Amino acid sequence: MSKPNKDVKFIIYQVLYIFIIVVLTMKGADIDLTKVIDINKVVEKTYSDSLKAYIDSLTALGLVPRVEFDSARREDYKIQPISVIQGIVLQEGQMIISKKDFTGIQQPIITETKTQDQQIELKIVQPTQYTVNSIKNSNAEPLQIYADNSLIQTIPANSSGSYQLKNQSIVKYVCGGTSKQVETLPNQIQKISFQSFSAGSADKKLRELQSVIGWRITVEDDFVDQIDIKVTGPVKAKQVGKGIIDVQLQVCGSKDQFDKMFGDRDAPYTVTFNVVATDKISGKVVSRQGSFIFGEW
Repeated sequence: MSKPNKDVKFIIYQVLYIFIIVVLTMKGADIDLTKVIDINKVVEKTYSDSLKAYIDSLTALGLVPRVEFDSARREDYKIQPISVIQGIVLQEGQMIISKKDFTGIQQPIITETKTQDQQIELKIVQPTQYTVNSIKNSNAEPLQIYADNSLIQTIPANSSGSYQLKNQSIVKYVCGGTSKQVETLPNQIQKISFQSFSAGSADKKLRELQSVIGWRITVEDDFVDQIDIKVTGPVKAKQVGKGIIDVQLQVCGSKDQFDKMFGDRDAPYTVTFNVVATDKISGKVVSRQGSFIFGEW
């Protein structure tokens, strides 16, 4: 290289050096003479953040992600968020999971299965013959009731109901896969008892007896509501409670009637009445007789 050429280069270098010193003096060290990379060729921060979140999610699931990009589709990657990029390949051990239409980072769906308690609970009260027995089915399955192996009633789930027995000896309850069998209780026969308030005597006057309650009748039964009570005779009967009846004598209303009825008979006089108690389901009948005694009008 000739000397004149060296001198020209030296002068050029000197000019550039002076120019740089002047620029540094005026603007400081923050020099932005040009953009190093075209902004259109830079991956936006939104997309890079999305990709990072996706990779973090896969790592948390124990997967080892491997992301491959198709260079032919560079423009698609540039303008689309990571949530719609296609062609992502995941690798877990030796198993490759390929998903062509990835629609977003999805967290694993945990389905909580509520297993219904299928335990059947049979709360059974020992049933009684010749009556209506009540029962409550608190289970989610219908309750079937068999009496001596014959189906007599079905109680819907979570409902109350009743069933009537005759002389069956065994009742079986079936609900779902659970069953329970019990023996029936016999129905006690009703009883009639008398309590005397003013039943009279040989010297008692009829008109006095007829002004007061003479007897109180009580019918005893474990299911007294199904007992039909009838009182017959020259009396007035009034029910004052369940199975309780007061009886008042009513024979005649005057001395003339008394003489017509008892004038040809000797004192003391006796008047009777009957009480009949009938079980409307079993048909069992119990009866008893009561009486009033008086000696004159």
